[in-house]
Amino acid sequence: MSPQVPCSGSLTVLMPSPYNVIGASGIKASIGASDDVYKPGVHGAIIVKLERHFMIGDDITNGISNELSVTPTEDGRYLLTFTVLGISDKIGIRVGSSPVGPFGEINEVYTCPEYEEDGLLPYNAKAHYHLSKPGELLISYNTITFEFWEDIQKDATIYHPRFIKVKY
Repeated sequence: MSPQVPCSGSLTVLMPSPYNVIGASGIKASIGASDDVYKPGVHGAIIVKLERHFMIGDDITNGISNELSVTPTEDGRYLLTFTVLGISDKIGIRVGSSPVGPFGEINEVYTCPEYEEDGLLPYNAKAHYHLSKPGELLISYNTITFEFWEDIQKDATIYHPRFIKVKY
């Protein structure tokens, strides 16, 4: 757990462009020397500075997958799209007023049928903003099994991405 240290003023958060984040099952506020390492446009990162008060270690969100996306909407909101709890049959969206949150409650927008029908485990849901129409998200997710090495030799289509469209 991160120390609970007051932080006011500017908080720098790195977000790969276009707001796709990899490796976060929960996102917490943090401070680092990221301005020295990442410059705008370098490593595909967007550096967002927040003028708010945070406590280091404050939850920005939780219950999300290790791959996710944050999509800006036409009305200024941001949609955080992910697989609920990392691996489950539910794709969720949380709404925030900034690209780094905090984000609201989980809205379960889709139930992946492969879990119940075929025993496959859905994961890695994310929206593809650059391929989506206004008012709609093109979302992809993957599936996997517990017996990856055996099952992929029998049926490689298990691991092909799936795509859905969700209106918002």
